[in-house]
Amino acid sequence: MAKKVVSIRKVPSGDVKRDVVKSRNKTTRCAVCGKPIKKSSRPFGGYICGNCLSTAIKLSVLVSQ
Repeated sequence: MAKKVVSIRKVPSGDVKRDVVKSRNKTTRCAVCGKPIKKSSRPFGGYICGNCLSTAIKLSVLVSQ
């Protein structure tokens, strides 16, 4: 199984922590809602599902008005 580095962050002590997610059968979980996402249906190659992406776009349009 391949490991993917999702994010790299610094902790207060100055160390660098890597959050690692193991991909199971080419599925990942949405970073917002946690639903599994198949590789073929990941918009922009990211870690957010279509429903959460459309909600984020709607909210950004509402805020910009």
